[in-house]
Amino acid sequence: MNEPSGNVAALTLGASARALGQLVWAKRRCFELLGGWVTSTPEPATKLTLAGISLRQGMGAQMIEALLPDTRDHDPEAAVTPPEAGWPGLGPDEPTATDERLLAVEAALEALLTAAERIHDRMSPVSDGPARRALAFAAQSDREDLAECRAVHHPRPHR
Repeated sequence: MNEPSGNVAALTLGASARALGQLVWAKRRCFELLGGWVTSTPEPATKLTLAGISLRQGMGAQMIEALLPDTRDHDPEAAVTPPEAGWPGLGPDEPTATDERLLAVEAALEALLTAAERIHDRMSPVSDGPARRALAFAAQSDREDLAECRAVHHPRPHR
């Protein structure tokens, strides 16, 4: 994660609320979707992975949601909306095969990580310190979840 460059303006309060709200929406969707897949996924290791990632996405959504601006002009609940372009891996068509599910999870986690880093890098280190710390924490959690998902999806052969 980087500091905002001199060429890129820091996010306005409204733009920050929209970006954070969409991230909260995506993390909530990941929490719901993956949690629902736990009972219908036959492989025990994959069940555990999906359950853990689901739980951490739910916690990340709560942590970031607490940072949404609540002013006369900004309603935190109204900010939590899906992005117009959709979100990779979190669409309405739910895969049923384990391999397809893991691919969807990888796509969603990569998008979550990219979004958190992009928002973080556009925020002011001075006025957005708490949000930047939360986003850095969420990004690190997404990196770890992505590595765990890939390890289950692409296991290394035993030596």
